[in-house]
Amino acid sequence: MTDTIDVNNMNMEGRKKIQDAIKQAAFCLNTIEGEREAMNEIVKQINAEVGVDKKIFRRMLKAYHKNNFTEEVEGDTQFEQTYQSVMGAIDK
Repeated sequence: MTDTIDVNNMNMEGRKKIQDAIKQAAFCLNTIEGEREAMNEIVKQINAEVGVDKKIFRRMLKAYHKNNFTEEVEGDTQFEQTYQSVMGAIDK
């Protein structure tokens, strides 16, 4: 662990760098929050349109995004069948 710096003794340049980093990180968090809301709307919409279970859809999305289908399906045949049925029909 690094030593803690006393910000009371920090020069203005150092304080400015910290402020700028906080502003940049806060912008990233706002972007993530907006995208999360958009994803939730997609989940609601696809559930309403075709009736796919929201939990299954989120798992499919996660497996597709992380490209870890094999790890995700271990011991879960329902998920495996749903994923392969839906994604196999499109990706081929």
